[in-house]
Amino acid sequence: MHSFSSKNISKALLLFNLVLLFIYKGGRDPFGLALYHALTLAAFWLAAPRIPFNNPVSKLLIAVLASWALSSAVNPLDAKGWVHGFAFAAHALNFFTFRAVADRPFIRSSFVAIALSSVVIALLALLGQGRMTIMPNSNLDATFLNFGILTAAFYLMSRDFKFGPRHLAAGLLLAFLLSGQFLLFSRGAALSLVAALAAGLLTDRKKVFRIGAFILIMLLLLVIFFEKPAASLASKFGTSGLTSRILVWRGGVEAFKVKPWLGWGLAGFERAYKRHRLPMNNEVGRYEKTTAFAHNEYLQIAVETGILGLLAWLALLFVLLKRGVGSVRKNPSSWEISASLACMIALLAHAAVDFNLHLPIFGFMFSFFAASTADLPEGESGYSLPAAIIVIWGMVSIYSLGTLWVGKSQAARAVRMNPYSRELLEKLMDLSPTADRVLAVNSAFRFHHVHDRPKAYIARAHFHKGELTEAAQAYEYAIEKNPTNPFYKTELADLCLKQRNVHAAAFLFSQALELEPFFIYPRFRLAEILAAEGKKREALEAFRQIQKIEREMLPANSEYTKRILETNPKAVADRIRRLEKERP
Repeated sequence: MHSFSSKNISKALLLFNLVLLFIYKGGRDPFGLALYHALTLAAFWLAAPRIPFNNPVSKLLIAVLASWALSSAVNPLDAKGWVHGFAFAAHALNFFTFRAVADRPFIRSSFVAIALSSVVIALLALLGQGRMTIMPNSNLDATFLNFGILTAAFYLMSRDFKFGPRHLAAGLLLAFLLSGQFLLFSRGAALSLVAALAAGLLTDRKKVFRIGAFILIMLLLLVIFFEKPAASLASKFGTSGLTSRILVWRGGVEAFKVKPWLGWGLAGFERAYKRHRLPMNNEVGRYEKTTAFAHNEYLQIAVETGILGLLAWLALLFVLLKRGVGSVRKNPSSWEISASLACMIALLAHAAVDFNLHLPIFGFMFSFFAASTADLPEGESGYSLPAAIIVIWGMVSIYSLGTLWVGKSQAARAVRMNPYSRELLEKLMDLSPTADRVLAVNSAFRFHHVHDRPKAYIARAHFHKGELTEAAQAYEYAIEKNPTNPFYKTELADLCLKQRNVHAAAFLFSQALELEPFFIYPRFRLAEILAAEGKKREALEAFRQIQKIEREMLPANSEYTKRILETNPKAVADRIRRLEKERP
């Protein structure tokens, strides 16, 4: 009786985890992620699954973890890499927990929870015309919405179909969810839905053909009723909207070429991309957009863990999909297993053009879909996870929750309590530097030394205190980590001017202009340097170039571009008048 009630509580915790991640932006919110770890450990403890190490899934899970750990070991420590590693480990625990407690009623309950969550996303999409989201962006909302669509479609077309109130409700649900998906305008979601249905033809052609035909008819009706969204969706497929994503992929490929075997370490894509990113030549801020994600999970794994990590990951996916196909063929009447396989394929297909698997809610759901289709032998012998690991992991999760709570009002204190947290450190560095905050950033730096922003924060603090030598050293470190940041170069150039090193300052201002040709501040400072050197014609040309940029009224849609285009038209005009009055 105790075992039965424990498993029921474990089931409830798993469902609650889905709701929790849904509320906390898919787990992007660090508070929600810490709660996810705590609930995962509690559900695993109560279910008490035995982990079989003699089957391919377990062996490949170990191979993935080992290859990723090796990659992280040979690269500089990145605190966020450990966050990603522990998130993957939590998903693995959930896989075995699902395997231990999943029966048909529980799987159905899980799909009901997925469908209800999808209704919320679709409702927000309809109310906000695709602008209101639950996840960090609309593409990730569309990823989740596919799960609800496939759930309703496979239930509606199940072999025991008998038209009644439930199937009518499923049909209405499918129409509603497709409307929401249509308004989100996600190419990746549309293509991944097609991929899931196409893959389903391998297991049950008749059923999947009916589902595909039904969805197609409903989409055609939506095109008729939603003329504006239809035009917007069509334009997405017919324009060069993929430009920025392709640039990210190209930068990722260049980073992969540098470290092909073991990669840059978990969470290393961001620092690799900063070194190898390419400019957006048609934008005001050519180097504004940086990212911690490759927008292609397979490329990201290749960059971060190298060929070894990628091969281990692909082998794991192959085994899970192979077992899923076998499970569907063995249980043709189970719409739940068919829907699980379709959802898994949709998620993996969308992962080729987005970073969905890095969002904890999708890692959690992948564990559910994989466990529902894995078809592992019943009664297989295995091993229990040592209690000490669960206890220590749980204590760390609870402590993290405490520091995140403290960080809401006392950012510096929270960083000193938990210098390992990247989220707390980022929040602290959003504040202006004070002695207490700089001390906190310094204390956390050893865990984040692979990133540029902490040193830039420290450099600015030294500069304001007049400690120019220390500031210069810190700026040089930040530039080494992020050579395409134009602001670091102009700030170091200003420091050089204070040290009366005009030649070095001019060189740095020129470098900033090479990165961002519309950057007005370094152009103004270079013009002043030219004027001071008696180069009147060159100085006038530089000042007039600033006026030309001002007249173009370029859009400043972000803090980055506002800083790029920040100007003082009166000061520029005064300098031109003074130079024109001077004798040649």
